Amino acid sequence: MEKSDQTAEAIAHELNNVLMIIDLSLDLLKEQYIQNDKIEHLLKVAHDNVKRGTELNQRLLEFANRD
Repeated sequence: MEKSDQTAEAIAHELNNVLMIIDLSLDLLKEQYIQNDKIEHLLKVAHDNVKRGTELNQRLLEFANRD
């Protein structure tokens, strides 16, 4: 594996860790503010963007592991 591929893989791994922590935190917040529609909407927007970041991260991993 080339150094750039290893670097991309390491970055993707670290980013995935960050995204998982954010996603878990959003889930915990949602449980606390379940009856507040505005906060619930903002949490959904944040969660959707975490999902998007996770998908982009997966593409980065696929790029790093291409042959």
